[in-house]
Amino acid sequence: MASNIDPTKPTTGTALTADVRANFQHAYDEITDLQAAVEQSLSRQNDGHIASAGEHVIMDNSAGAVTMYLPASPTSGDKVTVHAYVLLSTFSVTVNGNGVDIMIVGDSSMVLDIDNGVFQFYYDSVSNIWKLILLGTVAR
Repeated sequence: MASNIDPTKPTTGTALTADVRANFQHAYDEITDLQAAVEQSLSRQNDGHIASAGEHVIMDNSAGAVTMYLPASPTSGDKVTVHAYVLLSTFSVTVNGNGVDIMIVGDSSMVLDIDNGVFQFYYDSVSNIWKLILLGTVAR
Protein backbone atom coordinates (compact mmCIF):
# COMPACT_ATOMS: atom_id res chain seq x y z
CA MET A 1 0.00 0.00 0.00
CA ALA A 2 1.53 3.29 -1.04
CA SER A 3 1.15 6.15 1.39
CA ASN A 4 0.06 9.58 0.30
CA ILE A 5 1.49 11.20 3.44
CA ASP A 6 4.27 13.73 3.01
CA PRO A 7 4.83 15.57 6.28
CA THR A 8 7.52 17.73 4.64
CA LYS A 9 5.00 19.34 2.30
CA PRO A 10 2.09 21.05 4.04
CA THR A 11 -0.98 21.78 1.95
CA THR A 12 -0.17 25.52 1.79
CA GLY A 13 2.52 27.78 3.22
CA THR A 14 3.89 26.78 6.60
CA ALA A 15 2.70 23.67 8.36
CA LEU A 16 -0.33 24.36 10.49
CA THR A 17 -1.03 22.36 13.63
CA ALA A 18 -4.19 21.03 11.99
CA ASP A 19 -2.19 19.83 8.96
CA VAL A 20 0.34 18.04 11.17
CA ARG A 21 -2.42 16.43 13.24
CA ALA A 22 -4.19 15.30 10.09
CA ASN A 23 -0.96 13.75 8.76
CA PHE A 24 -0.36 11.89 12.01
CA GLN A 25 -3.96 10.70 12.14
CA HIS A 26 -3.75 9.50 8.55
CA ALA A 27 -0.48 7.66 9.31
CA TYR A 28 -2.06 6.08 12.40
CA ASP A 29 -5.06 4.93 10.35
CA GLU A 30 -2.78 3.37 7.70
CA ILE A 31 -0.74 1.52 10.34
CA THR A 32 -3.90 0.25 12.03
CA ASP A 33 -5.26 -1.01 8.70
CA LEU A 34 -1.96 -2.77 7.90
CA GLN A 35 -1.84 -4.44 11.33
CA ALA A 36 -5.38 -5.74 10.88
CA ALA A 37 -4.53 -7.11 7.43
CA VAL A 38 -1.44 -8.90 8.73
CA GLU A 39 -3.29 -10.40 11.70
CA GLN A 40 -6.11 -11.55 9.43
CA SER A 41 -3.80 -13.17 6.88
CA LEU A 42 -1.68 -15.16 9.38
CA SER A 43 -3.14 -18.29 10.89
CA ARG A 44 -1.45 -20.64 13.38
CA GLN A 45 -2.75 -24.12 12.67
CA ASN A 46 -2.47 -27.65 14.05
CA ASP A 47 -1.92 -31.07 12.49
CA GLY A 48 -4.39 -31.92 9.71
CA HIS A 49 -5.17 -28.33 8.70
CA ILE A 50 -6.58 -27.90 5.18
CA ALA A 51 -5.37 -24.58 3.83
CA SER A 52 -7.40 -22.15 1.78
CA ALA A 53 -6.09 -20.27 -1.24
CA GLY A 54 -4.30 -17.10 -0.17
CA GLU A 55 -3.74 -18.30 3.39
CA HIS A 56 -0.47 -17.72 5.25
CA VAL A 57 -0.15 -20.73 7.56
CA ILE A 58 2.09 -21.02 10.58
CA MET A 59 2.07 -24.75 11.32
CA ASP A 60 2.30 -25.46 15.04
CA ASN A 61 4.95 -28.17 15.16
CA SER A 62 5.94 -27.40 18.77
CA ALA A 63 4.74 -30.79 20.10
CA GLY A 64 5.68 -33.03 17.18
CA ALA A 65 5.66 -33.57 13.43
CA VAL A 66 2.55 -32.27 11.66
CA THR A 67 0.91 -32.47 8.24
CA MET A 68 -1.05 -29.77 6.46
CA TYR A 69 -3.07 -30.10 3.26
CA LEU A 70 -3.15 -27.75 0.30
CA PRO A 71 -6.57 -26.85 -1.17
CA ALA A 72 -8.18 -29.88 -2.84
CA SER A 73 -9.64 -28.03 -5.85
CA PRO A 74 -7.15 -25.29 -6.66
CA THR A 75 -7.54 -22.81 -9.49
CA SER A 76 -4.69 -21.38 -11.53
CA GLY A 77 -2.52 -19.04 -9.52
CA ASP A 78 -3.78 -20.09 -6.07
CA LYS A 79 -1.07 -19.58 -3.44
CA VAL A 80 -0.52 -20.85 0.10
CA THR A 81 2.39 -19.63 2.22
CA VAL A 82 3.71 -21.89 4.97
CA HIS A 83 6.26 -21.77 7.73
CA ALA A 84 6.79 -23.67 10.95
CA TYR A 85 6.24 -22.46 14.49
CA VAL A 86 9.46 -24.12 15.73
CA LEU A 87 12.57 -25.21 13.84
CA LEU A 88 11.92 -27.86 11.20
CA SER A 89 15.00 -29.72 12.43
CA THR A 90 13.12 -30.20 15.72
CA PHE A 91 9.77 -31.43 14.33
CA SER A 92 8.95 -31.66 10.65
CA VAL A 93 6.07 -30.22 8.66
CA THR A 94 4.74 -32.29 5.78
CA VAL A 95 2.70 -30.57 3.09
CA ASN A 96 0.23 -32.84 1.31
CA GLY A 97 -1.05 -31.87 -2.14
CA ASN A 98 -4.54 -33.12 -1.27
CA GLY A 99 -4.94 -35.00 -4.55
CA VAL A 100 -2.63 -32.76 -6.60
CA ASP A 101 1.08 -33.54 -7.00
CA ILE A 102 3.76 -31.22 -5.65
CA MET A 103 6.73 -30.24 -7.84
CA ILE A 104 7.12 -33.63 -9.56
CA VAL A 105 4.44 -35.85 -11.07
CA GLY A 106 3.87 -38.70 -8.64
CA ASP A 107 4.95 -36.78 -5.52
CA SER A 108 1.83 -36.21 -3.48
CA SER A 109 3.57 -34.66 -0.46
CA MET A 110 6.72 -32.83 0.58
CA VAL A 111 8.56 -32.58 3.88
CA LEU A 112 9.76 -29.04 4.58
CA ASP A 113 13.35 -29.16 5.85
CA ILE A 114 14.85 -25.66 5.85
CA ASP A 115 14.88 -24.16 9.35
CA ASN A 116 13.19 -20.74 9.46
CA GLY A 117 12.11 -21.15 5.83
CA VAL A 118 9.06 -19.41 4.42
CA PHE A 119 7.61 -21.55 1.64
CA GLN A 120 5.03 -20.54 -0.94
CA PHE A 121 3.13 -23.14 -2.92
CA TYR A 122 1.36 -21.97 -6.05
CA TYR A 123 -0.87 -23.95 -8.35
CA ASP A 124 0.04 -24.26 -12.04
CA SER A 125 -3.10 -25.33 -13.88
CA VAL A 126 -1.22 -26.02 -17.14
CA SER A 127 0.80 -28.84 -15.56
CA ASN A 128 -1.79 -29.56 -12.82
CA ILE A 129 0.85 -29.38 -10.11
CA TRP A 130 1.67 -27.38 -6.99
CA LYS A 131 5.00 -25.59 -7.41
CA LEU A 132 7.19 -24.31 -4.62
CA ILE A 133 9.10 -21.09 -4.04
CA LEU A 134 11.35 -20.57 -1.03
CA LEU A 135 10.51 -16.97 -0.17
CA GLY A 136 13.35 -16.69 2.29
CA THR A 137 14.05 -17.26 5.94
CA VAL A 138 12.90 -15.45 9.05
CA ALA A 139 15.06 -14.58 12.02
CA ARG A 140 14.31 -16.09 15.40
